[in-house]
Amino acid sequence: SSLSLASYSIIRDVFHEQSDFMLLDVGGEVSDLTIVKDGVLVETASFPLGRNFIVRRIAKLMGVTAEEAASLVKLFHEGHIDPTVEAKLKPDITQAAEEWMVGFRNVLTRLSEKMSLPTTVYTIIYNDFVHFFMKVLRNEKISEFGVNDFSLSAILVNHESLKSVVSFGKHADKDPFVAILAAFAGRLYEEKVK
Repeated sequence: SSLSLASYSIIRDVFHEQSDFMLLDVGGEVSDLTIVKDGVLVETASFPLGRNFIVRRIAKLMGVTAEEAASLVKLFHEGHIDPTVEAKLKPDITQAAEEWMVGFRNVLTRLSEKMSLPTTVYTIIYNDFVHFFMKVLRNEKISEFGVNDFSLSAILVNHESLKSVVSFGKHADKDPFVAILAAFAGRLYEEKVK
């Protein structure tokens, strides 16, 4: 929940032209969804499927270690995988993505029963799974109140989009979660100093 608050605060200020949006933090074990309306955080929800769910799912289906599974997913989505391995991995990737989307759709459905949902979703993802989750989100259409299907406008939050609030060293790992927490901590420090 503290990451959701930090993310909301930084995203709201960096993307200040957008007052209605969703914020999706795909963490290791949990994915958190935050709804912002008129610049105000109005609702949060979580579902217990994050990056590690995908890794474990692929590891089990392919009979490999978690590290190998993460590497295979990354290589698959970057198009740098042997065609034989790709053919074997594709159905497993599709199945894992669909299982994650079921959790995401359930949260969206539950929230849409209370309110109209924004279509813009700022997404924070571990760097090695950016391609995986962005492809899944950009291909998704959701129904609101069981009536209209609409596409999500999934926008990746990364070091480039956060460069107005945080900078990285030349050889640093440009982790978006670290960037958001550093920017948020910097703001808290500035407010304390004032």
